Amino acid sequence: MSSAIAPLSAINCIRPTDIQTAAPAGWDTAIANVERHGTFMGGTPLGDTLGVADIQGPRDGTHQADYMNLWGGRTQDGVWHTGMVSLVSESWQLQADGNHRISQWIHQMSPDGSQRRSMQNVLVRGPTGRIFDSGSIPFTEDEAAANVAALVAKFGSQTAPSVHGFAACSRVGDHVVRALRHVEPCTNLLPQLRAPATTGGFGLRRS
Repeated sequence: MSSAIAPLSAINCIRPTDIQTAAPAGWDTAIANVERHGTFMGGTPLGDTLGVADIQGPRDGTHQADYMNLWGGRTQDGVWHTGMVSLVSESWQLQADGNHRISQWIHQMSPDGSQRRSMQNVLVRGPTGRIFDSGSIPFTEDEAAANVAALVAKFGSQTAPSVHGFAACSRVGDHVVRALRHVEPCTNLLPQLRAPATTGGFGLRRS
């Protein structure tokens, strides 16, 4: 697989494509669950976020880690407004050398679920958190849509954060910020977030 990995850089990477699509089944329910149960994290480089996580398996071993975050802010009357939704899915495989090989999906979606931008990456992470190697890999639209559908179904089917490992996690925002910033040269995410919000787009609404 390593021979297929393209180093992530502003010049050499597989750039994501914006897809116009119907919102996945269960989208509104998943959004409502994150709004209700998500952990708040403010002042990140990407703005304020509400996030939830579903982590199955030991963090220091082979495990699956899935995240859903709403990026936006609250009005003066406390109403949350979402400018972008991110879905991150990671399969962590512990290697014989003690490093983790991480297969990672990152999806950026409009608040109504009608626009999507996806990337699939592979990272090699050491025990101290150092990233030794990383790259983007090709994928089909059907593969991306299937991954999104599975994540939305997971976070939309549960009505309480204690069910089936669905948990509000204080590190959700920090972890997802690192993931999104790591692929910033390919996604140009930060300029999108800093731009004024438009209907159905990726800009964050600032209150």
